[in-house]
Parts: sequence; structure tokens; C-alpha cells
Amino acid sequence: MDVVIPTFNARELMLRCLQRLDDPAIAQTVVVDDASTDGTSQALSESFRDVRVVVLDRHRGLAHALNRGAEVGTAEFVLFLNNDVFPIDGAIGHLCGALGDNPLAASAGGRLVDPGTERTQDTYQPRAFPGLLGLAMRLSGIERAWPRNPWTGQHLRRPLDTVATTQTDRQPAGACLLVRREAFAQVQGWDEGYWFWYEDVDLSRRLAELGGALYVPTAMFEHVGRASTSGWARHEQHKRLYHGTLRYAEQHLPRWQQVLLGLLMVMVTIPRIAWLGRRSQAEALSSYRHLLGEGWALAAGRVLEPAPGGPTVGNRRAPRSW
Repeated sequence: MDVVIPTFNARELMLRCLQRLDDPAIAQTVVVDDASTDGTSQALSESFRDVRVVVLDRHRGLAHALNRGAEVGTAEFVLFLNNDVFPIDGAIGHLCGALGDNPLAASAGGRLVDPGTERTQDTYQPRAFPGLLGLAMRLSGIERAWPRNPWTGQHLRRPLDTVATTQTDRQPAGACLLVRREAFAQVQGWDEGYWFWYEDVDLSRRLAELGGALYVPTAMFEHVGRASTSGWARHEQHKRLYHGTLRYAEQHLPRWQQVLLGLLMVMVTIPRIAWLGRRSQAEALSSYRHLLGEGWALAAGRVLEPAPGGPTVGNRRAPRSW
């Protein structure tokens, strides 16, 4: 099994993560340094000489970094791991063994737990793939106020077993996702048109067409959570999150649902633009104007622009028909 870990300006966290990766199931560990400026690559070279470091010259999105890391290895399985996820003893072996024992499964996810307490992080349990109502709940903010709602709260109302491995039609958390390399190649890898959010939902949905996903609760991984995004301004988080939401809708929803979601994006952003305009917050204003344009584009049936720095051609799929 190959392990692929993307990182950006998180040197100490990355070093902690690598210290926990000592499972004999690992054939190779690949760290993708996404243009860090904090000496990450040098620190890794000095402390972990057996780790393969791929250094990128600039940001092109998380999906781009993950694809570059996957290209390096040849093992049957690839574990995509966030740099704030630390395996508990035996977790990687449990995860790899479960996928190996289930040849009809295309992917497997472990159980993410709070560091120190091993309490299951409910938010990161396998979730149902979102449809129009689920995406609308997130865009409108209703999900935050009503997390156990019928459209996006299935993982909270009916969580999967915490002991036995389950084959499920839900999406395992992208922070710790083991993928069969053959299946990964068949779906052409991560879609680099995404920026930061929803690329994992998209990948798992395409993998589900080839085989089921496994939830392996005995494979426990400590998860710090929001290590990469906590320092971003709110408008920057929204810009990435809503771009991913709209791209996912473009790829997976029928045309009439794309129209509705695009119009909802317009309705959500216009009040923010009006409010920010009165306060002369130019950077935030620019982000929401960008999202307003993306909402109109989706509603009008125009192809969305890829993530900034991402490809203009490639593994883009045509929008679904009416």
C-alpha cells in the first residue's frame, strides 16, 4: 500500500503524522508539499529519508496535489491521508486487510476519533451522497442550525456500526480514504476542477459506480480537524466550499436541479454583497461576487470555470441532461 499525504505550511504537524506511520503494510509514503514556505521539504528530507517528497511550485488545488502523489506509486492500494490524521496502532493494517478481503469494494474508510479520548467524530462518519435538497441545506445554512435534518443528517440519526466492518452506499471521509488503485485509474483519479471541498464526495461517488465502500470502525485514526482551513477568512472558506458545491451539482445533478441550485447561490450571495459593499470590505466582496457569477453560470447552463490554477481541459464531464 502507498500512502499519499498533501501538506502546505504545516511542518510540525506533518512531522507528527509521519512519526505515526510505521505499519508494515506501507510500501511507500509520499508527501506532496504544495508550495510550502516554512521549510517543510527540508525538514522531511532531514528526518525521514525513506519518505518520497513531491514538491509543487504553486497551488493548483487539493485534487491536483493528490493526483501528483498517486502518480508516484504502484502499490495495489493507495491511502489518501490528511496531514492532521494520525493512525492508532494497527489502524492501517485493519483498513488494508478489510479492502483486501472484499474484492468487490473499491474503497474503504476508517473511523476518525478525537485525539486522546478516541471518541468517534460523528461529523466524519460515512455520509449519504448529497442531492438537490442536501446541497440546498448547506448553501442556505440550514444544515448548521439543524444538523440532524432528514436530508444531510443521516450519519447522525442512523450511524453505522462501530464494531463490525460495513459495506455501505455512503461516502467515507476523504480525510482517510483507502482506494483500490485499479478503480482509481478507471475513474481517472481526482477531478482537478475542484479547489478544496467536495473533491472527495465526487471521487467516492464515481468509485461507487465500480464497487461499494467499506466502513472499518476498528481502523481508528486520531483527527485534529480543520488544521488547514482554520486560518482562512470566512469569505475564503465560502469561496472554496461553494465552488465545490456548484461543481458537484454541475457534474452529478440533472439540469433542472442545477438551475435551482444556481439561483439559490445567487439568492445567498446578493445580501452578502450588499452588506459588504457598505463596509468597503474589498477582498470579501470580490469573493462573493465571484460566487454570484458562478451561481448565474450554473443556472444559465454555462460550464463553470475550474479551480484557480486548475486545468481548463481534462477530466471534466459534461453536465447531466434535463
